[in-house]
Amino acid sequence: MVSVSIEGESIIVPSGILEAASPVFASMLTGGMKETIEQAICLPGKRKRDFEDVLGFLRPGSSRTMQINEKNVDYLLQWFDEYQMLDLKSECEEFLLTLPCSFDRLLQAKQHGLQKQCARCLQEVARNFENEPIEAIVEASPDVLRQLLLVMQQCQRERAAKAQELEAQVRNLPNRLFSSLPAGHTTVSRVDEMARNKLQDLVAQIKFR
Repeated sequence: MVSVSIEGESIIVPSGILEAASPVFASMLTGGMKETIEQAICLPGKRKRDFEDVLGFLRPGSSRTMQINEKNVDYLLQWFDEYQMLDLKSECEEFLLTLPCSFDRLLQAKQHGLQKQCARCLQEVARNFENEPIEAIVEASPDVLRQLLLVMQQCQRERAAKAQELEAQVRNLPNRLFSSLPAGHTTVSRVDEMARNKLQDLVAQIKFR
């Protein structure tokens, strides 16, 4: 057993649970450090409530009933990443992939090495850049900002290519869009012209979005 000191209280925990789940805890308890000798771990700056939730995922009797949700995913991810509980960290990422993207989620994914979530959020933030907090983006880490700009450039190239494709389709429209109308119908050519102009306007709008 090991005594875990957190928020001024001590929680007695089977050391095997911590060692099996976390290489960090295993190193503390078996690597000849102070914690090994005293069989005690101090967790300054941590919340007891959060640690008890983490233990819920580690204990055989309760792990099957514990669920990651919007209320706990942020602090659980911090614990699982810091203490290298990789399977549980992956579960956090899988849950985050079901939530809406934002610039904050992008920074979180980058901080904790969530590759799938990071790639997803980069794409979404780039597509909706005008709706994101500009000041936060400017103050972001240079690496995140560089990646975001690269993805934005790629999005712009894709939009321009799509616009060119649509424009080419408009130019290749047959002269008579409504060939099923009776022969000699006097308004067909005018309808053709109006349809072409409308489609070209739509293409122009796509180009500059």
